[in-house]
Amino acid sequence: MIYKIYFGGHPVFLSSNLDEISEDYADLPDAIFLKDLSASSVAACWKLLEKPGDYPCFYLYHDIEKLMKALLSPTVTIEAAGGVVVNDADELLLIFRRGMWDLPKGKLDAGESIVDCALREVREETGLQNLTLQEKIGSSAYCYIESGQPIFKLVQWFKMKTSDSHSLTPQREEDITDLKWVPIHELDPYLQNTYHTIKDVLVLAQRSPDDLG
Repeated sequence: MIYKIYFGGHPVFLSSNLDEISEDYADLPDAIFLKDLSASSVAACWKLLEKPGDYPCFYLYHDIEKLMKALLSPTVTIEAAGGVVVNDADELLLIFRRGMWDLPKGKLDAGESIVDCALREVREETGLQNLTLQEKIGSSAYCYIESGQPIFKLVQWFKMKTSDSHSLTPQREEDITDLKWVPIHELDPYLQNTYHTIKDVLVLAQRSPDDLG
């Protein structure tokens, strides 16, 4: 089993077996490798937040549960959910927030199911109401620092369809300034200005049974 957690733009792969890691990553000259649970190794992961670039880190340890506990022990966990929304014209809905193209998502409320959270957040952030939930795509995970507190955020993603493609209202109190339907085959320019986690989610969506296109 491999877990991938982003620290800034750097993917950190947690695994008990180096053979599980894709050669496309492992052969990169800037890749770093960690193999113990020392304070210096754990700190090396968190220091990636301060480093430019997106080179990967491979954290190899025989006990993944213990590794996760050591790496995430200082964090507060935030659960969230979001949607990859496609309309009848096979266009994907993107939101523009804080200078980056993104997908609609948000935090899980107390007592709320993860599916209800995904649908609610898409509706609130985009104004769309007529949504059909199709399937779960997967998850993305990343760490960051907010007001001095280390945060671990886990986002569950779902594929959704809509026929209500014209009723778009950006949720400006969440810093969303634009919403745009983009044909699937014209996504590349937008992917130049998005997050690595979003790119990963779109790759997962294309591999799911109901292909994006």
